[in-house]
Amino acid sequence: MEFAVSVVILLLLLSGIVDLGRLFFQYIAMRDAAQEGATYGIICPYDIDGIKYRTFSILSDDTNIDVIVEINDVEYDIPPNSGSVSGGDTIRVTVQNPQFRITMPFLGAILGGQTINVETSINGTILRSTCN
Repeated sequence: MEFAVSVVILLLLLSGIVDLGRLFFQYIAMRDAAQEGATYGIICPYDIDGIKYRTFSILSDDTNIDVIVEINDVEYDIPPNSGSVSGGDTIRVTVQNPQFRITMPFLGAILGGQTINVETSINGTILRSTCN
């Protein structure tokens, strides 16, 4: 009887550790991708599509991933107007996965759902306003 109870508890702990490991791996991959996008963005701030492309190219699984590019706290989906960005401005690349799936149903019951939001962002200072 004691063995059965302890095995159930150990399996729950093990499954939680596996899900936390997957979550940590996803977070680090997203952080590396945001860093790559921000690094490109500090040199070519007008190339919003290029920033997003560089960010997505680092991720091995980009399903449910959103990339947000902000310059001076203004979100851009299209390139900013010419002359509105200069050296010294701040760029932030945010990578979000609002539906990271938890594989173990027991953890989902504890957390209130089978998905959680994973988000990371990187800030950088724009070095130049033109991309050569």
